[in-house]
Amino acid sequence: MHYVSGEEILAIHAAIIDETGGSHGVREIELFRSIIEKWKMSFGGKELYEGVFVKAATYCESLTQYHVFIDGNKRTALATSARFLFINGYTLTATNKELERFILTVVTKKIPIKKIAGWFKKYSKKYSSAYSVSTHRNAHLHRHIK
Repeated sequence: MHYVSGEEILAIHAAIIDETGGSHGVREIELFRSIIEKWKMSFGGKELYEGVFVKAATYCESLTQYHVFIDGNKRTALATSARFLFINGYTLTATNKELERFILTVVTKKIPIKKIAGWFKKYSKKYSSAYSVSTHRNAHLHRHIK
């Protein structure tokens, strides 16, 4: 499984802020450092967050609920989750309106990770191996930051 690194999350956040507005910056660097490893956690040799959709949900939940950035937490959470799914063979199929409704529900109702994972599973599809990740990487990210 491929993960989105802390550096990539910071780059995603910077691109979102540059394109859509808001303030750059991490509010709590130590909190950021701890949550960027959350989706990799295990106990007794067993992953706490198993499967691509649960891990995507963990990115989403962590980045929205802990407010590590000054601005753009919800946008960064969605784009990071979409990026994670993409580098692991899936693309989001939800419209921008569905994404907006979903992320606002996650934030206001404190949706559990398993339900977030179910939403990602419902609104994702596996792309064919002929689909070029390197060719479409920037176009994919751009779609989810607007």
